[in-house]
Formats: sequence, C-alpha cells, structure tokens
Amino acid sequence: MLADDGLVHRTIKGWVASRGQLVEAYLDRYRPREIEPEAWWYSLDTLSEQARRIVDCYQRVVVSADLATDLTTPWRRPSVAIVWTPSPLDLDAMRFVRAESRAVATVIVRTTDDLRMLSDIEVVDGLPIASRLQQATDLLDLGGSDRVEAAEVVMRRGTAAS
Repeated sequence: MLADDGLVHRTIKGWVASRGQLVEAYLDRYRPREIEPEAWWYSLDTLSEQARRIVDCYQRVVVSADLATDLTTPWRRPSVAIVWTPSPLDLDAMRFVRAESRAVATVIVRTTDDLRMLSDIEVVDGLPIASRLQQATDLLDLGGSDRVEAAEVVMRRGTAAS
C-alpha cells in the first residue's frame, strides 16, 4: 500500500522512505479519528503536574504535544499538553477550569476510538507518552514555526543508528 502510493521504494539495501512524505500522508489519511470535540482546560500548575494528576486519575491516556516532546526531546518550553483518551474526561474536580479557547488552554483533551494510540507508548517520568509520529502530528496541528522545528527533531530522534 505504501509502495502503491509512492511513499516507499525498494533499493538493494531495503525499503527507503521520505519521512516528510510519510508524515504528510499520515496527516492526510491515517491520523486518529476524534469521536468527540476536543475539550480545552486550564490550570496554573506546571504541565507536568497537570498531566500527572490526569494520569493518576485516568489510567488509559497518553500525553502528547509540547509536554511529551519536552520530556523526550527537550526543545522548547512546554505550554500545552494534548491528552488522548478513549473516553471523555471531566477535569472539573481536578483543579482544572474550562478554557475559553484552544489558544489559552494548557491541556487539550482529544477523545478517539483508535486504541492504537494506547499501544505505541513509552513511559517517561511516570507519564505515558504518545508515539513520536503522534507527537509530531500534534505539534504541527498546534502550529508555529518553533513547533515545526520541534516536530522535525522528534522525527529524527533515534534515527542516528539507521
């Protein structure tokens, strides 16, 4: 399927792909489907403390965007975390308030029925972190030139041996 779409090709050394084209294809065709509108939340605690409260209360979540990237590939000061979950989260009782817009949210909750989100994770500082591809996707979705750079760094992480 990837070869049919021109995203990979075979060489004498094996399969070769363009990371940029693969990320674009993922963004266009394969990203997790959201089954609820994203929810925007705000708290004055550090992002790590906010994420830890959510993870302690809700076991089936993964953390992405600025916070995940900062934990795995420090690049920028994190200002927002995206939390992926299979069911909506109510953070009212956890010292969060609803944010008026995405721009002022410190946590964005995205609900998906794609359970692959919960399987390709690593745990860093006790937090389940989304896959590198999902981190890059979420960074690009949030926008900003510094996040584009961070997404590129995230996608290159771990490729020095390849």
